[in-house]
Amino acid sequence: MNPILISTASDRVECHSYTDHIPDYAERELSRLHAGRYSSLAHFEVYGLADQASTYVARHANRTTALLLYRHDGAIVRVLNEGIPLTVDEAQRFARHVFAHAPPPAAVLLRAVDMPPSAGQPLLQRGICEQDSVLMLPASTDAYLDSLGARTRSLLKNRLNKIRREHPSFTFQVTEQGQIDPQHVRAILQLHRQRLAGRRDAIAIDSGEEQRIRQMLERCGLVGVVSIDGQCCAGSICYHNGGVVSARFLAHDTRYDVYRLGFLCAYLMCSHCVERGFRQMNFGWGKEPYKFHLGAQGRDLSDVIIYRNHAQRLRLAPLGLKLAWRAGQFQLRRLLSFLKA
Repeated sequence: MNPILISTASDRVECHSYTDHIPDYAERELSRLHAGRYSSLAHFEVYGLADQASTYVARHANRTTALLLYRHDGAIVRVLNEGIPLTVDEAQRFARHVFAHAPPPAAVLLRAVDMPPSAGQPLLQRGICEQDSVLMLPASTDAYLDSLGARTRSLLKNRLNKIRREHPSFTFQVTEQGQIDPQHVRAILQLHRQRLAGRRDAIAIDSGEEQRIRQMLERCGLVGVVSIDGQCCAGSICYHNGGVVSARFLAHDTRYDVYRLGFLCAYLMCSHCVERGFRQMNFGWGKEPYKFHLGAQGRDLSDVIIYRNHAQRLRLAPLGLKLAWRAGQFQLRRLLSFLKA
């Protein structure tokens, strides 16, 4: 079936949508505009999100300025891209576009977007519900090391010298899609399972998820492996999209805790990404201290609802209350974390 193309124009920006279709150029533009694990075509396809997805494209002066994948879920249009920076103006332009065509949805829902605060928007509800950690990578490994704190630099130098002295076979190697050794992936996932064993908040990696991880690695993988005596004793599994690398797993053998091996592996992976010319490392959700010692900054991510009109906001009050509840829970967790620090 041929895709249905719908067009509008707003503020000298041309807006187009392809119903139940993803155009061929989407992967290239997603990499350029919204690089990151949760806004890559590989992620959408491997996790089944691309099925029946429609595509919104905004262009100014013949240059694409936004590309969003979305689905109709009853009265709601749900944007699939997550973890992306998105201005209020861009989000509202998208909402106006989908509201302008029959049958108009009652609201647009965006999850985990980096959107600045906005005032005077009665039909826009925003709540900070997540936080990830982002490292902007400098131009050289020397500049990266110099950007870290003095204690961190001292720790890295001390532990790297110590492990290389006491384990001369120590190596760190990065491979990417097409060259990744499946045994290394299995070893890193096994180390990850061992580290999380017994934790109530641990998320199990079942066979289906492991298969999806392998599919992602085949398309956009970077795997860093620390080996001692030929055995994998630490590793980092990442995905890359455009200029952004997204960390997925970091694990190490606890027998090497004295060397802070997990921390060393994360640093070596960041340094490799600098050498490769990537511009950003996303460490993902969570506030583990090692991320910030390596230079990452916390980034608040918001859930956003844009209602078509006031009547729809009243009709969708349960959805708005759910968003407010999630935002309140996040702020409570943040407060408790601050009080424990």
